[in-house]
Amino acid sequence: MTNREVLQPNLLAEYQESRQIIKQRIASVRMRMGLAASRELILFYWVLGEMISQEQVQSQWGDKLIAQLSGDLQKAFPGIKGRSAANVKYCLRFFQFYRTESIGQQTVDQLP
Repeated sequence: MTNREVLQPNLLAEYQESRQIIKQRIASVRMRMGLAASRELILFYWVLGEMISQEQVQSQWGDKLIAQLSGDLQKAFPGIKGRSAANVKYCLRFFQFYRTESIGQQTVDQLP
């Protein structure tokens, strides 16, 4: 059964217009969700890098502790990718590089 068979001709145009508005809103929400997730992930990388940087200064952390942290994160969150030692080091480098460029947490918060 098609829409044309269900709706009377005078209601078909109204239905199609409403359907288009709903489709546009769904697309808009999906885009905002994707941007919000990306923003949160970038903010997480920044904060993780900042935490590691602070711990390295305060507690004399070295590369072996980054590997240990990576392993612990992988065990704690087995279904989540991106917690390798290399990626954890990238978080640290991300923070170190951009903190000197006066890009801080406020700027990361403003990323679209």
